[in-house]
Amino acid sequence: AVVSTQSTGTQRVPEVDQRVPEIYQQVLGTDHQADQRVLETDHQVLETDHRVLETDQRVPEVDQRVPEIYQQVLGTDHQVLETDQRVQEVYHQVLETDQR
Repeated sequence: AVVSTQSTGTQRVPEVDQRVPEIYQQVLGTDHQADQRVLETDHQVLETDHRVLETDQRVPEVDQRVPEIYQQVLGTDHQVLETDQRVQEVYHQVLETDQR
């Protein structure tokens, strides 16, 4: 490094000169860390893209099963209603038996 002074014009600054390689290494290290982080982020993005594609491929399968699932739900609802009716019938029979 060179500094200019009023008395001697320009003069080398040994302390700064000695630190130049160290500073340069720090800069290189920082660049390397930044590069590593970029690579890691790129890798994560690729993994996420892959998962999104897998999910997209499964969506039509799920869509196809919706009517089937809906029918199962309707069937279950119907069974629940039938069971409720049977419970009420038995309850009335019990009441009738109690009254006799």
